[in-house]
Amino acid sequence: MEKNILFEIDAKKRKWESAHSKRVYKQYCNYVFHYTTLDTFWKIVDGDKFLARNIRFSNDSEEYNLGEKYLKDFLKNDNVNMDRDYDYYMVCFCKQGNILSQWREYARGGVAIKFDMENQGLYSIVNKNSKEEKLKGKLLDGNNSLEENPNKEIILTKYAKPIEVMYAKEGNLKEINKKFNILKDESKDSSELKQSDFFGEMIPYIKHEGFKEEEEVRLIFNVEKDEREAVVNYISEEGRMKPSIFIKNGICQKDDYIEVIYNAQDVNINEIVKNIKDIKNDNIKMPDGSKKNIEFKKSTRIKTGEIIINNCTEQKKVFDALAHYVNCYNHEKNVNIKVWCDGHLPIREIIVGPFNNKEEVKESIEHYIRTKYWMTFVEVIVSDIPYREKKS
Repeated sequence: MEKNILFEIDAKKRKWESAHSKRVYKQYCNYVFHYTTLDTFWKIVDGDKFLARNIRFSNDSEEYNLGEKYLKDFLKNDNVNMDRDYDYYMVCFCKQGNILSQWREYARGGVAIKFDMENQGLYSIVNKNSKEEKLKGKLLDGNNSLEENPNKEIILTKYAKPIEVMYAKEGNLKEINKKFNILKDESKDSSELKQSDFFGEMIPYIKHEGFKEEEEVRLIFNVEKDEREAVVNYISEEGRMKPSIFIKNGICQKDDYIEVIYNAQDVNINEIVKNIKDIKNDNIKMPDGSKKNIEFKKSTRIKTGEIIINNCTEQKKVFDALAHYVNCYNHEKNVNIKVWCDGHLPIREIIVGPFNNKEEVKESIEHYIRTKYWMTFVEVIVSDIPYREKKS
């Protein structure tokens, strides 16, 4: 990866972390669940991307208004200009994956998708126009140059982490006001962000405490005014054109080098490497006949029993070689090693909701996701909540 790209990524991370003080926000970097209908699920898996809604046009738009009202009440004696040059777009998750109220509200006849957010942070917003001039100076190309890859999606990178929603209600704003005061303090020392940025970032995470059971976690993205034309899609729903953006995981640009990290305490990685047909002496043959080294690194930053391949140009080839032997190894040793791929949505499990033909839907999902190599090790299970027919 080029140095200027790494510098840009580091700057985005620093700016995000500066605006999201650890004294105020609670990051939830673990497994999260996204409840959705089957129609939306197929779109997520097929496109390997999320649809993030503009918060003012989402089901939770009233919650945004609530947060804004609390902030205005807090700032009523301060001269803070809250006009901002960006919009908020969000994807919502829950900490739990089998809550009856969530099945009823968001996923009737649908699924809950389990994501591993522990090592995520970088995301790519797809450019709907695929024209370089729209986001000049802010683009990362999918592979090499635009001339060589005219059909590749041009993307805008963002840094974000899932943050737990803050629950509050009128007449009991002690905790929220305490956090506003911390932001007021910290904004005075910032040379990079305005006071309105500090306060504005908090609004999308405030929700009425009546929804506390959901244990919601939100992934929020800012889209600046000069980025809107290139990345915002308008989707017609209920007579309105609702602004949305498409989010991919990681950086679109692929690495030339190949890196495999693993954390498998009871697995001899050398034994795995030695038995992979396409790999000899830690080399893999490229399409042009040349050979590239594969770096195998042990890491505790990933979960035990996992092997992760970086987002490289030969990722599928490396995956196929690894997965073939890992499956054999799992069967012989009665273990459960899993191979994941960076650069794709970090889906780890799919729970089919409580409804009539759930077993048939489970089989359909299992069959379909095997066409996506990066989902080969994803498990599909069925909710154990009893299904009851709605009385007419």
